[in-house]
Amino acid sequence: MLVFRILLGCAYISFTNATVYKNLFETLLYSAHGSPWVSETIQVHVSHEGRVTWLPPVVYDAFCNIDIEWYPYDLQICELKFGSWTYGGSQLKLIHLNTDQANESTDAAGENVWKVERGVDLTDYQESVEWDLLSVEGIRHKKWYPCCDYPSIDITYYLHIRRKKLFYTINLIIPCVCLASLTLWVFYLPCESHQKIQLCISVLVALTIYFLMLVTFTYENIKKEKKQTHTFDPQRR
Repeated sequence: MLVFRILLGCAYISFTNATVYKNLFETLLYSAHGSPWVSETIQVHVSHEGRVTWLPPVVYDAFCNIDIEWYPYDLQICELKFGSWTYGGSQLKLIHLNTDQANESTDAAGENVWKVERGVDLTDYQESVEWDLLSVEGIRHKKWYPCCDYPSIDITYYLHIRRKKLFYTINLIIPCVCLASLTLWVFYLPCESHQKIQLCISVLVALTIYFLMLVTFTYENIKKEKKQTHTFDPQRR
């Protein structure tokens, strides 16, 4: 019986065609829209101690409630909650990126929370042409349920974004104000002037076109719809 000892001279080995259990990514984001995209071309590193490391990029599509009460000068807060429906706190550990900066406190329900002011690394962040990212706040929750003897851990990120208002101010607000101010010139024209009716019709048509453009730019403000503010006929309900 021959026993060989092979010294590779490296701390880990990389595999390209490795089968990795990816079901965990399908249940991480609570408000996900569809299944996330996970890159399978990233290599898997296996160390000499048996530790497997896989760091693939993941792309999520998530919902965000939009409140357009102050459109286009609005501020929005998008909530991204990450957790697991399969694994508990003893099997899956979710922690902040900067654990030393987390402030532990107790919320109104008596549960322990860990809060960080900057929960996401924005080093490689590409700025949006429509929104300004003001801050990303991260809060880690640790909840206990009567059904289980282990805690349930989730991390919620609050993205504070602000709409860039220069485009809407120049292309919507200023033209509408200028067109509305033209209605004052109607009173300076004499009653027997034919241009008076033409000016009124031209201003009305221009305002109608800009209002139609405004409808295409804005979203449905479903969050603010109530029975007192939005009523429908019984035949339409």
